[in-house]
Amino acid sequence: MKAIKITLTLLAMVGLMVTSALAGHQDRIEGPVKEPQDITRQCLQCHEDAAKDFMKTSHWNWSLEQEVNGKEVDRG
Repeated sequence: MKAIKITLTLLAMVGLMVTSALAGHQDRIEGPVKEPQDITRQCLQCHEDAAKDFMKTSHWNWSLEQEVNGKEVDRG
């Protein structure tokens, strides 16, 4: 169940990233495109570290140190 949620979240995020990326990269995306992952593969050819960088974010790992009531806590 958790894997399904993660997969669906990733697909949604990739779709959003593709939409915003196409605004400046539409001349670099070659089609036909059958699924969002096709575009992601093309993006990663130039932006090789994007996947690794994303997996370090608090959004991906659900971990974020923050101050709550004067104490440092790890939210996640």
